[in-house]
Amino acid sequence: MKTYQDIGELYKDKFENFAPEVPAEWWNDIQTRIVTHQSNQLLYWVGGAAALCTMALCVWLGLSDIKPAVSHAAPASLTDTAASYMADNIISPEELFAEPAAAIHSPSEPVAAPATGTKTMECKSETMAITVIPESDSRPTPPANNTVSTQNNSAPEHPVANQNTGITPSTRTKAAAKSIFSNDTTIYSGDTVTLYVYNATHILWSTGQTGNTIKVSPSYTEQYDVSFVNEKNTDTTISIQVHCVEPVKIYVPDAFTPNGDGLNDVFEIKASQVPATYSITITNASSQKLFSTNNITTSWDGTFYGQDLPHGVYYYHISYTDNLNKTHHLKGDILLIRQ
Repeated sequence: MKTYQDIGELYKDKFENFAPEVPAEWWNDIQTRIVTHQSNQLLYWVGGAAALCTMALCVWLGLSDIKPAVSHAAPASLTDTAASYMADNIISPEELFAEPAAAIHSPSEPVAAPATGTKTMECKSETMAITVIPESDSRPTPPANNTVSTQNNSAPEHPVANQNTGITPSTRTKAAAKSIFSNDTTIYSGDTVTLYVYNATHILWSTGQTGNTIKVSPSYTEQYDVSFVNEKNTDTTISIQVHCVEPVKIYVPDAFTPNGDGLNDVFEIKASQVPATYSITITNASSQKLFSTNNITTSWDGTFYGQDLPHGVYYYHISYTDNLNKTHHLKGDILLIRQ
């Protein structure tokens, strides 16, 4: 017996010439699968070719339907010859807006292009005209020399720079508001008046106040000084005169006794000073006018057309304008006493 040194030599000696046989049914199964795979590939190629042919046919049929659709748009009254001509001579947008000299001619008779830019196709019984709008008429002609068109008279709110005209936007800033302040004024003695300074800074009044406004009530004419920095950033000092005047005072008696004893025999008006204008009207209870005058020194003696009026109550209406040109109205009643 042969002795082997290791298991490797044993396997090599025993299986060196060994060749296993494959069962016959295995070879049959492999052959069947190869044939089936080749058949499937052929079907894929045939199906793809058929799909491409179908798509090409659909595209061709779609393109062939476009031209008849245009020809059917011709009016029903046109003859077959004119309809066929329209189908074979479709006007493109470029041709439609071309110069008027390019006229359309009928298959049977050439027709000259009208001077107004109208293309005409003449048939046996009807004529169809296609009006051509020249390109020069379809939009406004730009103004010459890059000037602004006069059709728009409204100026722009902000000017825009133009390289041809040299117009540039204004770069100036808005000027500061001008300082304003009170002028000299006249008031009644003891009345209150407001003095002011606006659009200014660092305001200081002679009264020691620092606001924009102060209220003063002088009893006599007085001057008020104020210093401030104006809109030009300049130190400024001004003086405001407040003139005081005494108001016109009117004194109206309550009653009078026209009996000739020298005491209160007339109804008269007294005033602290003569007003600029003056008027008085006296009436009875029925609003009948009994007396009127524009002279403050004229008095009423209690008569009407020389006849003594009876004892009773009468009414007055006084209107006057004072030295500040203010109009005042006074109304009341007076008692005429007869003994």
